Amino acid sequence: MSQPAATVEQEERWKRYWHRFLAFAEQIPDRKPTRWNVSATAALASLVLIWALLFISTWGTWGSISIDNGREMYVPWELAQGKILYQDIWYLYTPGGPYLNSLLFRIFGSQLAVLYWGGSLAALGCAVLLFAIGRRLSSALAGWTAGAVVLAEAFIPDLFSFPLPYSYGAVYGALATCLFLWIAVHAIEAAGSGWVLG
Repeated sequence: MSQPAATVEQEERWKRYWHRFLAFAEQIPDRKPTRWNVSATAALASLVLIWALLFISTWGTWGSISIDNGREMYVPWELAQGKILYQDIWYLYTPGGPYLNSLLFRIFGSQLAVLYWGGSLAALGCAVLLFAIGRRLSSALAGWTAGAVVLAEAFIPDLFSFPLPYSYGAVYGALATCLFLWIAVHAIEAAGSGWVLG
């Protein structure tokens, strides 16, 4: 039984698209990882400086304790006291953020500043990883721009900032996403399994 003409035509069209894509992909030059030099180090240092300036200049203006952010402080505090999430405490979201913040509370004490530092360092981690990914994929300027935009957005005095967000799960999820993207970029270029270690 033969295929209808429309189906055969669609297959031919997809084959042409696929061959065009392969021809385009062959034109992309192989990019070898660039070594760290003075300009890359200066760009990274400028991201850290931007982070520090934003962190200091916007201190305590993040979130809205009276509206939604109270949960992000109360739940980890209760977990640090020994309660169990979903059994002793009703919580609508995934457990990663509260348990990580609970661990931070146990190590550094139950203070709002601990959460500020946790979210702020997550923003810095995202910026640094995006810079490294950008350097690896296209250019240091592209990576630096992506990192700087994340930092600019991370410290807005609003409910959706990194230091005191609506949900720390989203903040730590953004950091994990950047980390996994960095690992994926290394995995694509790696010949063996050594990419797992970076």
